[in-house]
Amino acid sequence: MTHTTGTRRTSGPPSSRTRRRGAVRRLALGIALALAVPAATASATTAAGAEIAPPPQVPVAARQAPVFAGNDGLRHTVTWDADSLKIDGKRLNIWSGEFHYWRLPSPDQWRDVLQKMKASGFNAVSLYFFWGYHSSKPGSYDFTGIRDIDRLLTMAEQEGLYVIARPGPYINAEASMGGLPPYTTTYGGASRTSDPQNLAADLEWLRAVNRIIARHQITDGGSVIAYQVENEQIDHSAQRIDYIEKLQSAVRDDGITVPLFHNDWGNGHGWNAPGRPGGSKLDLYAFDTYPLGFDCKGSRGRLGDFESRVRSYSPDTPVFIAEGQGGAFTAWGRDFQTSECAKFVDPAFTRQFAVNNLANGVTMFNHYMEYGGTNWGWTGDPGSGFTSYDYGAALSEDRRITPKLAVQKEFGYLQQAVAPLSSARAVSAPPVTATGGKVVVGQRLSAEDAASTSVSGHGARLITLRHADSNDTSTSKVTFPLDLGTVPDPPGPASYRWNDSDPDELTYTGSWQHASGQSWTSGDYKDDETFSDEAGDSLEVTFDGPVVRWIGPDSVNHGTADVYIDGVKKATVDSYAPSAVFQQVKYEADDLGPGRHTLRIVVTGKKGDPASQGTFVSVDAIDTTPTNPPAPQPSPTGYPRVPQQPGTAITLDGRDAMAIVADWAFGPHRLVYSTSQVLTRLSVGNDLLVLDGTKGEDGETVLRYASRPKVTQLDGAPVATTWDAARGDLRLNYTQGGTASVRVSGDGHDLTVLLTDRDTIANTWHLDTGKGEVLVQGPELARTARLVGTRLDLTGDTRSAGRLRVFAPRDVAVLSWNGRRVPAHRDAAGALVATLPGPQAPAMPAIAQWRTAGSDPERTPGFDDSGWARAGRTTADNPRHGPGAASGVVLDTDEYGFTRATPGTAATTPPRRRAAR
Repeated sequence: MTHTTGTRRTSGPPSSRTRRRGAVRRLALGIALALAVPAATASATTAAGAEIAPPPQVPVAARQAPVFAGNDGLRHTVTWDADSLKIDGKRLNIWSGEFHYWRLPSPDQWRDVLQKMKASGFNAVSLYFFWGYHSSKPGSYDFTGIRDIDRLLTMAEQEGLYVIARPGPYINAEASMGGLPPYTTTYGGASRTSDPQNLAADLEWLRAVNRIIARHQITDGGSVIAYQVENEQIDHSAQRIDYIEKLQSAVRDDGITVPLFHNDWGNGHGWNAPGRPGGSKLDLYAFDTYPLGFDCKGSRGRLGDFESRVRSYSPDTPVFIAEGQGGAFTAWGRDFQTSECAKFVDPAFTRQFAVNNLANGVTMFNHYMEYGGTNWGWTGDPGSGFTSYDYGAALSEDRRITPKLAVQKEFGYLQQAVAPLSSARAVSAPPVTATGGKVVVGQRLSAEDAASTSVSGHGARLITLRHADSNDTSTSKVTFPLDLGTVPDPPGPASYRWNDSDPDELTYTGSWQHASGQSWTSGDYKDDETFSDEAGDSLEVTFDGPVVRWIGPDSVNHGTADVYIDGVKKATVDSYAPSAVFQQVKYEADDLGPGRHTLRIVVTGKKGDPASQGTFVSVDAIDTTPTNPPAPQPSPTGYPRVPQQPGTAITLDGRDAMAIVADWAFGPHRLVYSTSQVLTRLSVGNDLLVLDGTKGEDGETVLRYASRPKVTQLDGAPVATTWDAARGDLRLNYTQGGTASVRVSGDGHDLTVLLTDRDTIANTWHLDTGKGEVLVQGPELARTARLVGTRLDLTGDTRSAGRLRVFAPRDVAVLSWNGRRVPAHRDAAGALVATLPGPQAPAMPAIAQWRTAGSDPERTPGFDDSGWARAGRTTADNPRHGPGAASGVVLDTDEYGFTRATPGTAATTPPRRRAAR
C-alpha cells in the first residue's frame, strides 16, 4: 500500500503561480551559486595554495548546481509504503546527518559542512530549529544574521540536500532548556502539555518558524522532505497525547504538507505511531537509538535486531531512525573528553551499525551528530555538555574530516548505487560456515522490477554478515551457499523450545516476577519475560541433546548471573547494556553430547558494569535447536560455496561487518555476486563499477555474460580470471589492496571494474556535475564538480601535493582545480591524471598591541549596588521557583523579569536595572 498525506500535495501540471515561483527560484539559485561557489572556491584554493581568482586560461562561467527534486522549483509529491519514501513515485533511501546551525554561528561556514556531507554520500541533512535561540522575549523572533534559517534552507537546496525539519517546540539536543526560551520558566503550568499559557507560546513559535519552513517544502519547490512534531515525549499519558495531537493540527493549519512524524525515544515504544493515539495526523513512525550508550570510557552496548518489533508498531511505514548514534556528548563531571567519544563511537561501530540497519530494513536514517560544533553563549545544557559539542562526530568541532566519514561515505554511496535496496524485504538467510566468532547472517530480496534489476529475474539481494556479539574482537573466516535459482521464503517469527513462562519445564526458585504487555517487554519473545534481582534466585531446566541457549534481554538496570551445566559452573554472564536489546543469546553450549543435561541460572545480585542502574536478570526463553541445521539442497544453478576459489574465504575481522550485493543487474551489466562491497557505479563514457574491501584479504567477483568476454588488466596488482562456460560466469579473484583496474568487454558493452580497499575510500569522491557524474581519487576532499563545455572544474582541499585521478566523460579535455588549470593526461584506464599543489603556509599578521577590558565591575569593593532590584517577593508565577524554604522569598531571577538574553549572546537583558539581589 502506498500512502500520501492527501490532497494537500496535488500532482499534475504546476499552476502559473508555481511556474513563476519555480522560474524565480531557479534564477535565484543560479545567482546564488555564481556568488557562493567562488567564495567557497576562494577558501578552498587558499588551502591548496592556488590563486583566489581564476586565471585567464579558465574563464569564469555561470555555474549550474546539479538539479534534483529539491531545487528545480517545481512541486513534487511525497508518498511512502512499508519499504521507503517515494518522490513522484520513485523510491528514495534517506541517508542524513544532523547539523545544528547555532553551534556554528557563521553562515559562510554552513556551506562548508553541507558540501562535505553531500560529497560524502549524504542526500539529506536534519535540522533542529532552536526556539530559545530565536526568541528573547514573548512574541519576538529573530531570523536574521546567524539566525537566518531561510538562508540555511536555501543553502541546503543549492548543495543538493533534502531537509528533515525538526522545530520542536522541545528539541532536547543537549540545548539550554531543550530549546525552550528562558522566559517560559515563569509560566505556572507544565511545559510540553496543553496548559493554555504554554500551548499558546508553543503554537506562536510554530507559526513563526513554519512560515519559513513551509516555503521550502518539496511540495512547494524546496527540499524539506519531512517534518518532526515535538521530540522524545517522556511518556504516553493522556495529557501528552492531547498535547501532541494539538501540535499536529496546528502544524497542518500552518501549511506544512510534507509527511509528519515524531521521534520516539530509547529504541522506540510505539508511541504516537500513525493512526494510533498521539499519531492521528502523523504519517511516519520514527525512533532514536544509541546502542553504545554515552559512557565513552565504559563498555559498549551491543547491536540487536529490531525490525519485527518496529513494524509491529507501524506496519505500513518505512523503518525510520530519526537519530542514530554518531557519537556521544561529554557532560560536566565526566572523566572523558571528546577524543574518547570519537574512539568509543569509532569507524568499526559505524560500519557495524550501518550493516545492521540495512539488515533490519532501515531506509530512512539520520546520524546524530554529523557535525557537533560548539555551545556558544548559553546555548548548551550544562547538565549534559560543556562548551565543546564535538560529540566525537564524523566532522570534528573545527570541521575537520575524521576517519568515520569514510565509512559513512561508503554506505551512502552504496545505497545510492544499488537502487533495489530501497524495496528489499527480509527473506531466509543462507546458512554460514564460520571459524572464529559466531556470525549472524541476514538476507534481503527486492522483488520489485525484478526482471530488469536482477540476474535471475527473482530480485536483487543483500547479504549481511556481522558477529553475533558486536563487541567480539575475534576474526572469522566465512563461507556460505548461494542459490539464485530459487526464491527464499520470508523468515518465520522467532521460535524457541520453551518460553520463559512455561510452567511444565522451567523451574524457578525464589522471588522471580513475570511481566508482559509493557513497553520494556515489547521486543521479547511473545512479549513477556521473567526477572529477578535477588541473589540466589535460580532457574533450572532439564533437556536432551548437545545444545542449549538462554535467551534474554540486555538493559540499563541488569546485572550478572552464574550459569551451570550439569552442576558445573561454566560462566558468569552480564546482561547490562546502555540501552535495551532484546532476544540476545546470553549463554550457549553446543558440545554437550547426547543424553540428558541440566541448565541452571543463578542470580548473583551484583553488577557486572558499574554504570548499571540495577542487578536484574531476565529470562525470555530457553532453546535447544541445533546450531547448524542441515542446509537445503541447492538447485542445479546454485553455488555450494561462496567464495568458490579454493583456499579463500570471506574474512570478518573483530567488530567488523559486511554488506554483500548479489543477483544485481545494472544497465546492461549483471553481477552474480561479489565478496567485495559495492562502493558505487557510474557511467563516464565506459561504465564503471567500484568495489572495496579490507586490505590484504581475498576478494571474488562474478559477472554473467552470454559468451566469454575479453578481459584486459589496466593497472594494479594481478587479477586472476576464470571462465565458466556452462553458467556464463566470469570470475575475478584478487587480493584487496591499493587500486587495480580491469576492463571487461562482453555482450557489446565495456565495464571497467575498479578494485579498491577501505583505506582508499577516504580519498575517493563520487560527484554530480549537473551534466553527468565523475569519480575523483586523491585529494583529502573533493567538494564540487561542474562541466563547462569540455572543461571540468573541480573544487576541493588538499593537505599536501599529490596525485589527482578523475574518471570523467571522454570529451573532457581541460581540468581545473580550485579555479586553476592543471595539466592532465589520460591513463590506461581512461582516467585523467594530474598533480595537485600542496597548501602554502598562511601569512599570519603580527600582533603588535593588545587591548584589555574590565569585567564584572560588581566584584570591586567600591561598586554601588544601591540601584539594584530587591529580591523580596514571597510568591512566584511559577510555584516551582519558590519561595525558598530557608529565605522565605523568591530568588529566581526570571520571576523579577531578568531573563537571560537570547542563548548565544553574552549579556543579560534587564528590563529596567542591572540585576536582582
